[in-house]
Amino acid sequence: MKQTNNAIKFLMAQYRAIFKNANIAMVAAIAAAALAAGSANAAKIAGWSDITDGTLDGSTDEKTLEVVGADKKNESKGFNLTLSANNSAGAHKITGAKGFTDFTTAKDKTTSITLNAKTGKADGVGLEIGASTSANTIAKLNITHFNVYAGTATVTGQAAVAQSVVAAKNIQIGGSADASATVATDPAGVVTLAGHGVIGAADKT
Repeated sequence: MKQTNNAIKFLMAQYRAIFKNANIAMVAAIAAAALAAGSANAAKIAGWSDITDGTLDGSTDEKTLEVVGADKKNESKGFNLTLSANNSAGAHKITGAKGFTDFTTAKDKTTSITLNAKTGKADGVGLEIGASTSANTIAKLNITHFNVYAGTATVTGQAAVAQSVVAAKNIQIGGSADASATVATDPAGVVTLAGHGVIGAADKT
């Protein structure tokens, strides 16, 4: 009888160990799956309406701007965005998708895009607006503030066909947000216009 009891206790201990290890393995598997799902969901910012306040340094996909217009008119609810460094693949991008794509701002809201490279140099961060691939990639931005303190903004249309445009109520190229700051002799803020690219004042924002 004693031997039987000892055998039962031994078996129960083994079962408890098995179930305990199984639970630990299960928790580990669930955690791994959650991490994998999180990684899979991490993606570049692809929607104009998905842009929010903050700074993007391109260090991860989630901190990289690669906006493609979903419709001919894309409306933002407002944001204050700073780009400080590129993604490993290159500059941040905003392009159209359905021909002459407009990127606008909701009424009474403010949108601001600022290039301010960590390095303080023109090649420290880039933003490509529009592309020459086809008329579908044309982008027309109408925002409140467009500042290129340190970095390079390239506005590209399709030559002889259509213009890509950056229209803003306030535009500053070079200099600093701090009016008292010393401006470097070498240009830190550069805007390049290619293939019918245009930058100018907005009628209203």
